[in-house]
Amino acid sequence: MNLQERLDFSAIVTGLVFSLVIAGLLAVLAGGAISAVWVGQGMTQAQIESRLNSDPGFLLVCLILSFGASFGAGFIAARRAGNDEMLNAGASGLALLVSSLIFYVPLGMGAFPLWYTLPAYLLTIPLSLLGGYVIFLKEEGK
Repeated sequence: MNLQERLDFSAIVTGLVFSLVIAGLLAVLAGGAISAVWVGQGMTQAQIESRLNSDPGFLLVCLILSFGASFGAGFIAARRAGNDEMLNAGASGLALLVSSLIFYVPLGMGAFPLWYTLPAYLLTIPLSLLGGYVIFLKEEGK
């Protein structure tokens, strides 16, 4: 069986879309929550926007959410694929990494500190593989 037959593109895309939507939604919710606190402290819109890109606490929360979304992408891709769990989880992680580079770099990812950017990119595929590995172990146990 060749690689193209082993890849389940619907599973890969489902994992990718899940990750992008969940990570985006959770980042917006976290940003809205912290912004509400800062508005209550009298900060202006410009101050809040500047601080969202530099506040270590907020960025750490976003990084953790990103890790969870990468894990979820691999988990969902592996679960939907039904076989070749690790291959499909890795492919979903690769698709997530490529989409992040395509969409987020032009949108200002360079504005974030290196401690945030490096793990966000470097751990995308390993965390997706970890999500797939959980499914692989579950399937092996049956």
